[in-house]
Amino acid sequence: MVCNSVLIVDDDRAAVHALSKLLKDEGYAVTEMFNGKEAWDYLSSTSTPPCLILLDLIMPVMDGREFRRHQVADAALSNIPVVLMTVVPPGPDQELSDVPVLKKPIVLEELLDTVVANCGSLTATHEGGSASAAHRDEPIAARSPRRR
Repeated sequence: MVCNSVLIVDDDRAAVHALSKLLKDEGYAVTEMFNGKEAWDYLSSTSTPPCLILLDLIMPVMDGREFRRHQVADAALSNIPVVLMTVVPPGPDQELSDVPVLKKPIVLEELLDTVVANCGSLTATHEGGSASAAHRDEPIAARSPRRR
């Protein structure tokens, strides 16, 4: 069964909007949140949880680690897959070492592979999506304006 909903949680609004646009172009429904507390409040109240959470580590209000602690402690939400988005992945001795990581800047092909692996493909073939094949191995940040 294919689930088409992805939750993106990152305080970098430009990055969230760029990721969101790319995933929407591929046919996924995307919910954007800008800190862990917003995301936690949303997850706690929604009747249709996402098939994947793309989670930044360093954010104001509630960071990715605290968000993940809440999620793991909640039986109804603990089974939602999480993939970290970070420049510096957590070390092997840290509490998040078992969570998959997309290293920033995120490469489109890696993002799409991750989403398809967790949510299923919404296109006839993963390679047939609307994302330009010429840019699939290019970091997303290189194609989107960065906020200063």
